[in-house]
Amino acid sequence: MRLAIVLCMLCASTASASPSLTVRQSVYLRTEPAMTAPVVRLLRAGETLTVVDQTNRWWTLVRDQHDKTGYVTTRPTYVAWSPSIMPPHTPSLPASLPASLPSSQRIQALIDTAMRFIGTPYEWGSDSKTTDTFDCSDFVRTMYAQAVGIVLPRQSSAIAAYVRTFAPIHTEWASISRGDIVFFKAYGSSSNTVTHVAIALGDGRIIHTYSKESNGVRIDTIAGRSWERRMLFAATLVPADQP
Repeated sequence: MRLAIVLCMLCASTASASPSLTVRQSVYLRTEPAMTAPVVRLLRAGETLTVVDQTNRWWTLVRDQHDKTGYVTTRPTYVAWSPSIMPPHTPSLPASLPASLPSSQRIQALIDTAMRFIGTPYEWGSDSKTTDTFDCSDFVRTMYAQAVGIVLPRQSSAIAAYVRTFAPIHTEWASISRGDIVFFKAYGSSSNTVTHVAIALGDGRIIHTYSKESNGVRIDTIAGRSWERRMLFAATLVPADQP
């Protein structure tokens, strides 16, 4: 009987404990859930962080011991959960919005959906039936299909060919609008063959995924980067509202 009481008390204590993270290896606290986001400060091994909100499986909004808030990667290399049973969750895909909604709402839904998956690991040839990993075309295809109901081919080159058949294209990065689909060639290539695809966030930024080393889905700036030299064209897939 006493053993049962003790076990119940332990279970209750574990269930009510507020989740926290312990820093295992120095890692940056950032302003946004992205490896390219500005740094708030460097977190040192041994620090304890209070979990404010778990953004997705790979990023968590935390508060440090100096009352500073920011995002930290939850990869086991850098942090440990306490209680250790705290399970990271996978972002869920929302229901597609009806085509009758204003284009601004559909574009915002596309961007909001894509942002949920920042940090999702890269895998070439990823399984389109899951959102555990993405390659570039799988990510873009899944976001457009789920958020705005636009179904695209699976490969980036096939998507580019498909888009060219019905959407007006533009080749200057400065003319890219939020929600546009953007195509790139390979790094250092003299060929204009499409090898990469991304979604425009506006202000010259894109959200995409391109390698394991780049930490999966992330945000990058086009201007002044290799992406500017590699960009081939972009297109608007979400039609403008009719007057």
